[in-house]
Parts: sequence; structure tokens; C-alpha cells
Amino acid sequence: MLDQILNIIKSQASGAITSNPEIPEDKKAETVQTTTQAVAEGLKNQLSMSNLTNLASLFSNDVKSSATMNPLIESIKNTVSTALTQKTGLPAGIANGIAASVVPSVFKIFSQKVNDPNENEKGFNIEGLLKTFTGGNGGNEINTGSLLSSVGKLFH
Repeated sequence: MLDQILNIIKSQASGAITSNPEIPEDKKAETVQTTTQAVAEGLKNQLSMSNLTNLASLFSNDVKSSATMNPLIESIKNTVSTALTQKTGLPAGIANGIAASVVPSVFKIFSQKVNDPNENEKGFNIEGLLKTFTGGNGGNEINTGSLLSSVGKLFH
């Protein structure tokens, strides 16, 4: 499931970044990788903090409002924006724009998958997300090192 999650994040980040003329060509790959890592790390941190109320509302059927007004989303957008300004040197306005575009679109896709019975049967559900990012039975806990290692594999 982790690879599927990371691919969704990378896909959304790539779409928003490669078509953005404000991002220099030589920074686009680094910006996609940093965005992917920051969204994944932000999600891991938020799920680890047991934000169950915010998590439940995030995956409600009212995807549009939950993805834009949820404190969990705002926190992850801040994580992404900070990572982009610190690691890639992008101006805050551009970093904020990327975060505002990528994070809600990622969670919209997650919500659609969680609410889709076909995806749910394949294991893409809230329980699976929680186990992937916070641990669960069978030693499925993802630590920061293995999370970053998995993200890194997407770019090689």
C-alpha cells in the first residue's frame, strides 16, 4: 500500500510542478521529490498523533469541503511549504502555491479510494492507511527511515 500511496503523491506533485513556469527547470525534479517526501512525512506525523476526528472528516463523502478546511490538511500543507522553501530554496509564495495545489488533490484521491468499495476490497481503506503509517499487526510499522527510503526509490 505504501508504494501506491507514494505514487499518488508523486503523480499529483509532478502534475503541479512540471507545468509551473515559476519553478526553474533545474529545480523541478528536486521539488517533486521534496513535495512527495513532505506530504508522506506530514501524513505519517498526523496519523501518528491520533487525529481521528480530523481523519474521519477528511475521508467523509464531502471531499471538497473536508479537503480544504481540515486542520490535518492545513498542517500537511505547512509541512510541504516549509520543506520546499528550506530544501529547494523556492520563494514562500511559490511553495505555498504548490502545497495548496498538491495536498488537497492527494487527499481527494485518497478519499475517493477509501470510499470506493472496489478499492476498499483491495485494501485501500482507512485501516490500511493507519497500519501503513503508524504500525499494526504483523510488523507493518513504517519508520521514518523506511518511508524516506521508499520515497527515494520512486526517483531512481
